[in-house]
Amino acid sequence: MLNQKGDEMEDRFRKAISAFIENLLPKGSTDTQDHGMLSIAMEVMDAMQVSIARHQLSIYSPDVTVQIPRNAAHFFDFERAHELIELGYEQMRISLKSLKSMKPIDSIF
Repeated sequence: MLNQKGDEMEDRFRKAISAFIENLLPKGSTDTQDHGMLSIAMEVMDAMQVSIARHQLSIYSPDVTVQIPRNAAHFFDFERAHELIELGYEQMRISLKSLKSMKPIDSIF
């Protein structure tokens, strides 16, 4: 009886956490896989990192940002390092082109 209540409680927590994470995902996302505990922990850490990054960018706004899609890689995609580095270089080229096309701001002094 006690074990059954514990299992029910764990299931409720798992569903609540999954619902919370699903609300963090972009609308229209097709990620419907069952979330294990490690998957949930990784997604919560990812959400926390996104929040911290947004906060830091609002405080220290850079001249150029490089936009890498969040779904470009997963935590354990070490074998894709070369591909991801190339993606970073390509996105940086795009960001630098947009910076070059910007007109300089005239000095107000």
